[in-house]
Amino acid sequence: MSPRWDTLWTRGGGAQDDTLLLMPWALAADSARVYVLDAAAYRLVAFRASDGSVAWISGRKGGGPGEFAGPTAIATLPAGGVAVADPRNGRITVLDTAGRVTRELRLASVSDARSMCALADGSLLLA
Repeated sequence: MSPRWDTLWTRGGGAQDDTLLLMPWALAADSARVYVLDAAAYRLVAFRASDGSVAWISGRKGGGPGEFAGPTAIATLPAGGVAVADPRNGRITVLDTAGRVTRELRLASVSDARSMCALADGSLLLA
């Protein structure tokens, strides 16, 4: 038996093209939100999974707290929230479910990260 797929909601692509996302690069989701890493805008956009409306937007270009210099990968976390890999800033930024930065983890000798996932114990794997 083949799986059945349905479209729950979409962003853009219609006659009135949505310009919210400049360059969607990576995607992750939990039961409440869909997270899109918008690499060209140096930010993370969280959509409500139920209807596709914007829950919050976090980040901007830079090297300070909550800023990104080259975000490349995202992963949802078992305890809630999301992690963003930013090798150019040499760190992983952890945000809570409201889009607030809660932690920044230093990345040692990682020049690039194309994907990331979280394990049940909270550890992060980067590839």
